[in-house]
Amino acid sequence: MTLQMLRMRAPCALASLSAAAARRDSPRVGLPLPPSLLQLLLLLLGHLQEAKRPIILAGPAMSHPTRFQALTELAGQIHMPVLIMESPRGLNDPFLRYAPACLAEADLVLLVGKKLDFSLKFGQPPFFNVSCDFIKIDAEPETVYEGQRAVIHIYADPVTSIQRLIKATRSRSWPMSTWPDEVTTACRKSPESWVKIRHASRRPIHPLIVCDALQPYLNAGGILISDGGEFGQWAQAALETPIRLINGPAGAIGGAIPAALSAKLVHPDHPVFVTTGDGAFGYHTMEMDTAIRYDIPIIVIVGNDARWNAEYQLQRALYGADRIYESELRPIRYDHVVAALGGYGECVEHPKDLSPALQRAVESGRPACINVSIEGAAAPVFN
Repeated sequence: MTLQMLRMRAPCALASLSAAAARRDSPRVGLPLPPSLLQLLLLLLGHLQEAKRPIILAGPAMSHPTRFQALTELAGQIHMPVLIMESPRGLNDPFLRYAPACLAEADLVLLVGKKLDFSLKFGQPPFFNVSCDFIKIDAEPETVYEGQRAVIHIYADPVTSIQRLIKATRSRSWPMSTWPDEVTTACRKSPESWVKIRHASRRPIHPLIVCDALQPYLNAGGILISDGGEFGQWAQAALETPIRLINGPAGAIGGAIPAALSAKLVHPDHPVFVTTGDGAFGYHTMEMDTAIRYDIPIIVIVGNDARWNAEYQLQRALYGADRIYESELRPIRYDHVVAALGGYGECVEHPKDLSPALQRAVESGRPACINVSIEGAAAPVFN
């Protein structure tokens, strides 16, 4: 059976199964795949072998260490890149930097636990090539909308399917390609403008300078919990660490502090750092009292630009600078709030004071808040 035949028989669901039947017959986590699905996975391998520039786009659930390890093992055997799509900004996810521009060159996209939704611009040009094929592995069917790009859907547990594909790839030969390196390079390439920012000593402090001060602590084993908003986007773009948690595709803000408490309980031997804007910090400020009462020493870096900066930037872009409404906040000393609760607090207004303040917060052994007076910079853009 060819890919074209599959399109003709079932453009948005695989084989002749109805959505109800597919839902009923979908295997559960850890169960062996039915023979029909095994055959379809082998057919998928054939198309991956024929593709010149295939790529895996995986949903946020696949970023779990064991699942991501399976993904990278499959990608390594097939010589194809893999990107985790976990940001509400989709293809504008700052962590991916320039990698989304490579998607227009892909000839086959394997979606693993990821819908072809708004975050992927529904697979439409110019973001994806008009001749690019989409194959999705997911346990749940989805609603098909009029005009939606055709997706061949394999109804199966993504983890079980990836493990089965890994075994099947070992018996095949896969040509070497520079394509994975191209995508990886694009994903880690820094804008030239960052060099100038990093060497500036301006006040208020640029968010990138805050990230540079924090990076050594992440290199030493620190865990990053990043909230959303513009300051959060800078943190997600500029900071590298093996263990991190962001606000996820729903785009909600304010949950970083509770998440950090959980992270510290799970990883008590690792320092846990939170990057959050002043607006997002206000949602769960009193969870710092929880941290103090239960002796959970997290370090919260508040990027304080005294505004709802995401809304500010959106209104400015859409309506102009003279029509920005209800986006300003007061320059509150959040470090004083945390200190009053019994934690450690410090305010930073100059770049040279960032690293010493972080060190003092770590050495305090208490829940800490570093209130940083930052420039209200728009989130980084890489397109």
